[in-house]
Amino acid sequence: MKYPFKPIRPRDVAALRQKLNVSQAVFVGLLNIPKVTAISWEKGRRQPTAAALRLLDLVRKKPQLLEEVA
Repeated sequence: MKYPFKPIRPRDVAALRQKLNVSQAVFVGLLNIPKVTAISWEKGRRQPTAAALRLLDLVRKKPQLLEEVA
């Protein structure tokens, strides 16, 4: 099965976090992921899973979704 989400570039993960104007600590709390995972994404050591790509895509399109859970 092919997923409709293409891989996200490390700089785009960092840009999304900066667009949200949050620290890595806050970002990982909002996404409910380990801090090491977010750092790995931003440094290009790991790629987000399909589920994480979907979540990042939703947050990119509708950042207010995170405000609702904060």
